[in-house]
Amino acid sequence: MPGLGPGVPEWISPRMTRGPCNIWIWGDARLAVNRAAFEVVHRVQARYAWIDIGSSGDDVDPEDPSRNGLVPDTMLYRTIPPADLEPSHALANLAMWSVVRADEPIEVLHPLMDFLRLPQLLQEIIGNAPSEGHPAVFVVANADRLIAFYPDDDASSQPILDVWKRERLTAVVTLLDHPRKDRFLYDYVFEVRSKDSASWRDARILCEKAPADQGFRMGVPLRAFPG
Repeated sequence: MPGLGPGVPEWISPRMTRGPCNIWIWGDARLAVNRAAFEVVHRVQARYAWIDIGSSGDDVDPEDPSRNGLVPDTMLYRTIPPADLEPSHALANLAMWSVVRADEPIEVLHPLMDFLRLPQLLQEIIGNAPSEGHPAVFVVANADRLIAFYPDDDASSQPILDVWKRERLTAVVTLLDHPRKDRFLYDYVFEVRSKDSASWRDARILCEKAPADQGFRMGVPLRAFPG
């Protein structure tokens, strides 16, 4: 089994720290999935961006990483309403026509178009990411609140993941009760099972997908958090 050593949940693989990857974490309790994301990111990279997608009238659990001080304010982005993260329409971004030549080769144009379809906030995070060294890391917490903007199909989702990989980003996405089909485009997929928010420390996590050479046991419940 994977593992980073004593005190680290055994479902967190050392390989998550070595290169850009995409991680999907979903489950039946918002607090539990967000705490699982924090377990990963603060071990992968000392500095990361945590995008907290709120909603009007949202009653956030005080133990959520975005509220209890686990995520430093300098790394925290709060966005309300979720429309702030709606994907841009590339053709509507008139600025692109000042940098794209008529004879631009297709292998250059396609990545640029994919990038311009990303929400503005993600474009800014990518623009500030280091080009060398360890991959930059960001979390999109509560991404289920963006479901309406992103169709559940590979053709829509794959270009976004390609941009993240190309820009050397490790992305961790958390969702409440949304086992979308396109989650299997991600490198790692985990389901967190918890009775309720109050019992998040006792949650179990199941791996649904991981690279074949990393020793994960698919569907075997493990402790999500250190005992």
